Amino acid sequence: MAISIPSSDDVRTLLLKLRQRDLRDVFEQTGVPVPTLVKIRQGTTRNPGIETVRSIYRACLLYTSDAADE
Repeated sequence: MAISIPSSDDVRTLLLKLRQRDLRDVFEQTGVPVPTLVKIRQGTTRNPGIETVRSIYRACLLYTSDAADE
């Protein structure tokens, strides 16, 4: 069974869709500090860890799909 690992570019794209204040919600879901989320979003952190990428990706997918439902 293949495990899909999103790229850091995929995560960055999702983070760019969020407003600055929405990053706080992603932090609460993932535990990844807001400054780290900002650095990933800005491209300063180019190679975040696998678990960080996975958790942010899942949270962003949930957050963006919830926002689309509203």
